[in-house]
Amino acid sequence: MRTSIACSVLCATMAAGACSSPPPSTGKAAPPATVTGAQPREAELATLTLSEEAERRLGVEVVAAVEKPLPVVREIAGELTVPPGRTMLVAAPTAGVVSAGAQGGLRPGAHVRAGQELFRLAPLVAMQRDLQVSYESDAAAAKARYDAARTQLERARQLLADRAGSQRSVEQADQEHRQAEAAYQAASARLERLRENPLESDVVVPINAPGAGVVRQVMVASGVQVSAGTPLAEIVDGRVLWIRLPLYPGDARELDANQPAAVRPLGSDQAAASTPARRVQGPPLADAAAVSMDVYFEIDNAGWAWRPGERAMVSLPLLASESGIVVPASAIVYDMNGGAWVYARTAPHQYQRRRVLPLRTAGGQVLVGGTVRPGDNVVSAGVAEIFGAEFGHGK
Repeated sequence: MRTSIACSVLCATMAAGACSSPPPSTGKAAPPATVTGAQPREAELATLTLSEEAERRLGVEVVAAVEKPLPVVREIAGELTVPPGRTMLVAAPTAGVVSAGAQGGLRPGAHVRAGQELFRLAPLVAMQRDLQVSYESDAAAAKARYDAARTQLERARQLLADRAGSQRSVEQADQEHRQAEAAYQAASARLERLRENPLESDVVVPINAPGAGVVRQVMVASGVQVSAGTPLAEIVDGRVLWIRLPLYPGDARELDANQPAAVRPLGSDQAAASTPARRVQGPPLADAAAVSMDVYFEIDNAGWAWRPGERAMVSLPLLASESGIVVPASAIVYDMNGGAWVYARTAPHQYQRRRVLPLRTAGGQVLVGGTVRPGDNVVSAGVAEIFGAEFGHGK
């Protein structure tokens, strides 16, 4: 009985194993993952077709990509400084009391013109012994003369009225009276000034601006006594500025002295409007620790767009150049990931987006790598509008 039961169990186990055996192998394993809806390759990007009216409304313009050499440019930040000899220090010519000029108090940052009155200075005089006594005596004598002249004038007029005098006598008495009155007023004013300000002279000296510029500092306040040679204000003529650039000596010797540099504010892109700068000879300074030598450029600052001490980005052309495919900077558009693209016109009214790699920029031209070839017509105006039209944001 035990032998028949064991045989029955063995048969049932073999039958179950035969039913659950794996299917025969086909020789190819199934992929671990399957991706559907993948984006097309860049070589298969969609073609955008614009109507003639849409091209006119968007202002689309195309230029041919060309292969040519592009100058090598170095980008470096420099410091704007006032050239030597353009800082004017206004000082007191003599000891005295400073007061505001004809146009009021002077403030830092104010624009002044050459010859404009900045301050007024009342010079100080040395005190003479018994000066007040002398002035009082002069005033008393002038008062006595004035009183006598007035009495004589009244008498002459009375005699003329009584027909006992002449008109000539009245005129002589009137002349004497006027002279005595002027002398008395001058003596009284001199005595009064001595009592109020014993050390100030009668003359007020105007202090004018030696040249046009901007007030950088005002060192004194109104009503302050200063000695001779005391600085009163500092004026900076910033209509021309220098840019000091600490360059590596190797780059400094490769600069193209015949080409101007381009100066632009920090944070602006290379396509922004820049100010031309010309090379000038400055102080021969160098820094051994920083392995740099100073190079100077000069810019026109008649509109006061730049300030002394400001830092700016400078594009320096070198003697070397690099050849490649060149397109206008306006032809490049950037996506949200920073990728650079251009639109090439493949047929009338048809445009295709192509990836490029900007390598170098100089003078509004960009040396690019990628799928653009010489002779390809790329869009130079209306690129952003075409980019928006492709992704559903254009009009």
